[in-house]
Order: sequence, then structure tokens, then C-alpha cells
Amino acid sequence: MKLPKDFVFDYSGKLFHAREDVNGFVIRTTDGGNTNYSKTMVEYFIRNGIWVRKQMRAVYSLPDYFEFKVKGYDTIFYATLLKTPQQKKCVKVTMATGGVATYGYKEFFKLLRKGEYQLVGCNLNVKYKVLKEKADTTETLLKGLNGERLRESVMQHKEAVTVTHAIVMENSQNLGVYRPDVATRKAGKVRVELVDDGFPFALRELAKVMTWANSNKGYKDHDWKNIPDAENAFKGAAARHRVKFDAQRSFGNEMLDCTDEESGIIHLAHECFNNLALLELALAGKVK
Repeated sequence: MKLPKDFVFDYSGKLFHAREDVNGFVIRTTDGGNTNYSKTMVEYFIRNGIWVRKQMRAVYSLPDYFEFKVKGYDTIFYATLLKTPQQKKCVKVTMATGGVATYGYKEFFKLLRKGEYQLVGCNLNVKYKVLKEKADTTETLLKGLNGERLRESVMQHKEAVTVTHAIVMENSQNLGVYRPDVATRKAGKVRVELVDDGFPFALRELAKVMTWANSNKGYKDHDWKNIPDAENAFKGAAARHRVKFDAQRSFGNEMLDCTDEESGIIHLAHECFNNLALLELALAGKVK
């Protein structure tokens, strides 16, 4: 049996990616890990229908924010996926020293796939795309892809189905399904995801402040919501950290070196927490 060097297969209703290497095949598991099988074993599973090959290919991509370490070292680096002014993907990496380096997306991804870099606490995103050369007809495209229900639905409205880059595109008007355009659906909605995407490093520092207060100062989770005279307390704390930050800056310290002597966390993060805490209590109606 001649198998391709790279293919997708179904096992127990889940899709897996197989890639040939010098020792046989590397199978990417559902939890993002890898396991190895000999070529003989893989051929046996395919031949006997235990694994069912799909006419798809696996497409991997990096998450928008992730942590990684270099092979052989324990230091963890923080990385964010960005776009250059020319709309090309790049990876911005924050070093342990506080410095920043930028890698080309393909360059970084190649090192990751070779194992030189290793993701920490997350996996590569994976999508499965139908192979274009196998999608000559609607029937071929539907085979083993979305099941009988979609097959019947599409075949009833065959005139509304087109094949573009091996993806089934359905005309919502012909199918009688109401699908408002994206702009209409998003109108008036607050894009909360912009906070997570825009401030990954700042939010982590904020979390450090709250974790430190919890573990070192003895506060319970969210006990700050019950502080008496909250307005003066938070304003005063924010002002103290701002003054200390300005003082350390005046001596020529870099921003990330302007840290609180007690917690070791940068003053900007402490000030940010106090301002956000006051804002939260005001919006909740606890501070008038």
C-alpha cells in the first residue's frame, strides 16, 4: 500500500494528522502532542478500515498570544502574533531581560516545527481543509465531510452550491436562510476581545499584582471590593506608586526597572490595579 507522506484520517469520529518521517509516521494527537507509529502499523490500520483516510490537509497556525521556551533551556518567553505595516505576519517576543525581538512568521514557525522552540501551556491551532484536486464535484466534496444531513440539504439546492477553492459556498438567499451581513451583526456590540488581544502583557502584570496581594498580603480573592473608604484608599495607593515610579525614572531607571520594593512588580502595574479597582467599584455603584 502506497501512502502519501502527509494525510488526515478519521478515528472514532475525530480527525488526526499523520506525517511521514525517518522512523515511520508521526501522528498528532487531539491534545496537541505527538505519537509515533511504524509505517507497517499505519498501513495495517488504513487497510483494515480502523483509520479512515480523509481527502483533507491539516493547516496549523500560531495562537495570537503564547508562551514558549528554547530547546534545552527552562526560561519562558512571551510572544504575540502581529502584522507589519505591509500586512505580513510576524512574531514579537519579549525576552527575560525585558528586551523585545521580532521574528518573521515563517522563520519562527519553522523553528517551532523542528522542535527548536517548544510551546508552553498551549498548542498550535489546527484547521482541516478539503484538498482542491479532490473536489471536482459537489458529491466528491461532500463525501465523508459533513454527513448525510448536509448532503441532502445541498443536493436539494444544488443550483445554490458552488465550489471555490474546495469549499462549499451556500447562497443564503436561495436556501431561504436568514444570514445578516457581518457589519449588521456586529453593529453596536462592544468588542471585549480587543482588551485580551491588545493588552496581553499588561494584563499579565495586573494578574501578578492581584496574585501577590492574595498570597503575600493575606487578602482573599476580590477582597479589595470590600475596602472601607475605597475612593480615598485606591486614589492614595495609585498616587504613591505614581510618585515612586517618577522618582525612579528621574534617576535614569528604565520603565520595567521601576519596581515596588515590597512586591518586586513594576509600579505601573500597581497604579493600574488601583485605578481599575476604583473604576470597577464606581461602575458597580459601590462608590458614588
